[in-house]
Amino acid sequence: MCERLARALVPALSCYAALLDRAIETQMYRRAADLLSFGVIALDSGGIVVGIDDAARRWIDEAGVLAIRGDRPHALQRGIDLPQRIAAAMAAGEAEAIHLGDADGIDLLLVPLDPRADAGPRGVRLMLYLSGRRPLRRDISAHVGTLFGLSDTQARLATLLASGRTLAEAAGDIGITEQTARTYSKDIYARTGTTRQGELIQRILTSVAVLD
Repeated sequence: MCERLARALVPALSCYAALLDRAIETQMYRRAADLLSFGVIALDSGGIVVGIDDAARRWIDEAGVLAIRGDRPHALQRGIDLPQRIAAAMAAGEAEAIHLGDADGIDLLLVPLDPRADAGPRGVRLMLYLSGRRPLRRDISAHVGTLFGLSDTQARLATLLASGRTLAEAAGDIGITEQTARTYSKDIYARTGTTRQGELIQRILTSVAVLD
């Protein structure tokens, strides 16, 4: 009997280990997407939400430009009929980008998927990706310094600028003069391959430094 049980347990344990590996991998990707300020909503062929991750829920709660009503995503902005745009994207089979709110709002990308015969009526037909600017909630200056070859002070300045602080505000925060900060910023832009603060924000907030 033990031999028969062993023959059954070996493949069962192999399946369990494979499922566990996949679950860990999925968790890692979800965390990375969250830290990079990306969220995901999955929709069926009728535009009904069939899945939404924690990051997308936070964007909906924080941004105030998107809501889920009747199990459908709706834009809280006049002139944008999001359910209609979603239906059109699925019908055309082409991705569409939409920005909601002001400059600090959120970006949406509607990505229709090819229909599958085995998916059923609630199968996923469109992925709605959300992204936006989220202030840094932790100090990543050590990683920024290592990635871009910056001194400790330059890295702190770059991190503050990436969080939306002005040059004068960042200089005051780290105790240097604005002129010194201006000199440092030139080196920061050169080392990060950027030319202005908006590009620096994009460069740092999409780097691996935020994944810690």
